[in-house]
Amino acid sequence: MAKQQENQQELLLSKKVTKESYNRMSKWYDAFSIFEKCYKKIGLKLLDSKLGESILEIGFGTGDSIISIAKKVGFDGSVNGIDISDGMIEKTRRKIKRKKVGQPIHILCGDASSLPYKRSAFDKILISFTIELFNLEEIPVVLSESSRVLQNKGLICVVTLSKRKTNYIVKIYEWFHRKYPNLTDCRPIYIRDHLKNANFVIMDIKEMNMWGLPVDVILAKKT
Repeated sequence: MAKQQENQQELLLSKKVTKESYNRMSKWYDAFSIFEKCYKKIGLKLLDSKLGESILEIGFGTGDSIISIAKKVGFDGSVNGIDISDGMIEKTRRKIKRKKVGQPIHILCGDASSLPYKRSAFDKILISFTIELFNLEEIPVVLSESSRVLQNKGLICVVTLSKRKTNYIVKIYEWFHRKYPNLTDCRPIYIRDHLKNANFVIMDIKEMNMWGLPVDVILAKKT
């Protein structure tokens, strides 16, 4: 269902180009992404990180969420992050140092379609405004990898542009995505279908909007 409805929107940048793009954007991404922060905060609230938990953030960007997670899990917890952009990693490292974060945070450059972690390594995963950057064939792979590294009944929180409804704003955005993928590199996706197809059970959903674009914040459990 999701594949049939989304395939017409498949005009995404290669991973090499995406990496180069986010390396350039890393210098000013905090200012650009200010509109995403309220949705990420809701995702963090749903994820509800606790002392001692082991948590992974996929696509951590400039590090605000991963720093918040580290403070919640404390020194007994474990915080890991993976991002495709070297520039984002360097920006996050500088931010961790500037904010004097005492809790250890382990971040690395890599691809979420092949996570370099052991099976059942994490209690919870956060992936915010990232999964919609992957092409349609890779989204199930990313979710399968997420399931692999999650513990039994582990939780995943996904924050993403959503295709739960189509309005004129969505149509205009998707037109820009098709015509100018360098400027609008992500697109709305049927995230609920993708999660269900990956055998996640949806626990909670917050339906929101960003300038008329639907945003879903979803908490789901590994089965």
